[in-house]
Formats: sequence, structure tokens, C-alpha cells
Amino acid sequence: MFRSHATTFLTVLVLSLVTGGWAPGGPEPFAALAGCWRGSAGIIVSWCDQKDLPIELRIHPDGRVEGTVGGATLVEARLEHNSGFLVALGNSKLVIRGRLEGDIVPAESIRRGTVRLFLDPSEDGSGLTGGLRTGGSKFGGRKSMQLTASDLVLRRCPGGESPPTPRPVKR
Repeated sequence: MFRSHATTFLTVLVLSLVTGGWAPGGPEPFAALAGCWRGSAGIIVSWCDQKDLPIELRIHPDGRVEGTVGGATLVEARLEHNSGFLVALGNSKLVIRGRLEGDIVPAESIRRGTVRLFLDPSEDGSGLTGGLRTGGSKFGGRKSMQLTASDLVLRRCPGGESPPTPRPVKR
């Protein structure tokens, strides 16, 4: 029995290493993705009338991220490599985790405190695709439930545009 657990552990460890579980770090691990990105995602929850969620991001070479998700400002956000084990299971290669300030859907007064964007870079580096999920409960509708969006597509801003300017938070 111990042998089967040890074999399973070693298999998972090797898979994680082979598939990028411990991605190379260094001072600028995300230099290739640094810059301005703009696009949208399709909101897929039934309780939200708005169906398109605009997204603007500035990714820094060290993994810091700033920008907007819908009407909310992204705060204290970081780009990270997803675990190699999760990637091997078919999950996205990258994840951005951060806090949100302001309404993500201002027209419907929908506000959430956190967000995760799950991203895969395109082969040529010109785009990022994936989805997103905010913090919230699994039940409860508009007032408290997680807002999820799929078909997220981000493209590099044309002509090296300046980074998105975070919108002031209305309280």
C-alpha cells in the first residue's frame, strides 16, 4: 500500500515538473507578456442582463497587473503560472488574481471583491484567451453569487498605447 502511494506521489511530482509546475522565475518572468492588453469576455450567468464584459490590463514584466474589469478597478493583482498539475489536467497556463474596487457591472450595481482571470497565450504571442470568475457564493443570484465569464479574448493594444488608466472608485 505504501508503495502505491509513493508511486502516485512521484508520478504527480514528475508530471508537475515536466508540465511547468515550477516555472522559471527570475526578475522578469513575464517580460514576453508585458504591455497593454484590451478585450472582453462573455458573461454567462443568467441573473446578469449585461452579456459583454470589457477588460483592459497592463501587465508588468515582474507579474504585477493593473487595469479594469468591467467598471471595477483591478487592485493588488498578480500574474502567475498555474500549477503544472492543473495545466496537465487541461486548465489554463496562467492566472491573474486580484481585488476589485467598484462595480464590475455598474448599470446593474453588481460589485464583487475579488477576481481570477484564467489565461492561455496564443502561439504567436498576440493574444490571450480564457475566462474569469469573481469572488462570491455559489448560490444567491445578483447580490452575492460569483460572476463568471467565458470566451475571454485579449489582444495587445495597437501601436503601444499607454496603459489603461484605472477609473476612480465611487463609494
